[in-house]
This record gives sequence, C-alpha cells and structure tokens, in this order.
Amino acid sequence: MESWRSYRGRRLGPYYRLVYRGGRRNLAIYLGRSPELAEKVRALLDHFQNPIRQRRAWRRMRAGLWAEVRKQKAAWAKELAARGLALQEFEVRGWRLAKKFPTVLLGGPRAMPLGAPWAPAIGLPWSPRIAGNTMAK
Repeated sequence: MESWRSYRGRRLGPYYRLVYRGGRRNLAIYLGRSPELAEKVRALLDHFQNPIRQRRAWRRMRAGLWAEVRKQKAAWAKELAARGLALQEFEVRGWRLAKKFPTVLLGGPRAMPLGAPWAPAIGLPWSPRIAGNTMAK
C-alpha cells in the first residue's frame, strides 16, 4: 500500500507498507520508500495468492452451477408432478401407476401430440396406428 504524509504543509512520500489481517486487527509491515521493493512484494503476493483466488473462483462457479441444477430439477419435478410422477434425487418414481393409468401420465387423452415416438411404450388406450405413429408394427 502506498501512502503519503504531510509535514508543515509539505507532502512527503510515497511510503510503502504491506497491510494484512491478523485475527481481528489490521496489521502492517513497513517496506520503506523503495518502489522496486514494493513491486517485488506485490508480485510475490500475487504469485502465492493466485491458487487461493482460483480455488475461490472455482467454488463460486461450482455453486452457481449447482444452483442452476436445483432450478432445473424443480422445474422438471413440477412437470413430472403434472403427469403423476415424482422426482427423487435424479430418479423418476411412480411409473407403475402411470402405466396402469396412462391418461394420468399424459394429462388426459388429448395431452399427447399425435405421432409422439414414445406413445406405444406406455400402453395407450387408443391404437398407435390411429394416432399416426410410424413406429407401430
């Protein structure tokens, strides 16, 4: 840190010091008036603090990604709940009931667009050929 003093109306300095936290207090080490020494100390601090800064940035990025995952999972859980399914961790539950009552899974007989490729796999109450599914045999 660079600082200046005034003495009898004159400005003196710059004086350099290294300021750091020691417990709850700010502490300082006087480095003198040499800008070269201050620059060397600044470069050493950057060198030693860079891994810590990178680790903190990585943690912030990871926390942001997990927050986004939580948001997406909440939206997915809401979408599944509308179809009678439940999301537990990353697993979809409730398929047995959905297979017994496919209209619950689809939200009613008209909820699925015609020709959806996954329609025959869940046992629809109407014929897949009538629905226009090209995958039906």
